[in-house]
Amino acid sequence: MDWIMKTALSDIDVGLEWIHGSRLCDLDYADDIVFLDSSNERMQKMTIGVENSGRKLGLHTNVDKCKIMISNDWVDNTEIQTGNAAVETTVC
Repeated sequence: MDWIMKTALSDIDVGLEWIHGSRLCDLDYADDIVFLDSSNERMQKMTIGVENSGRKLGLHTNVDKCKIMISNDWVDNTEIQTGNAAVETTVC
């Protein structure tokens, strides 16, 4: 998964501002990956990038196991798409 994430996200400016000008765009926990961003557009770019990189290795995203958790700061209600399906959104 590390190769997929590195390949997918190396050429796009996504994630949250981190230290020394770097960006934090994902957290890994066991077999889960959490994408981090404050923009719907960048979140969609991450999703597409990871899908495309994973597909090269025969991996597919299971939309039934995906969730988008948004905070009060999220202002765009556009759905994040994976494949041809919308990812379920939950508010924290």
